[in-house]
Amino acid sequence: MSPTVTNASGRTVLLVEAFYWGVRKMVEDLSRDSSRMLAAKAFLASI
Repeated sequence: MSPTVTNASGRTVLLVEAFYWGVRKMVEDLSRDSSRMLAAKAFLASI
């Protein structure tokens, strides 16, 4: 897997594909965690 952010020639470069896949993986992992999902549901119900 490539890095999400690199520094090339004094510029910061965001690699969108790596960023997308990283966010997607994070959301998938979090949504599989039933205790986190129950806590999120309770939080959202309270607002």
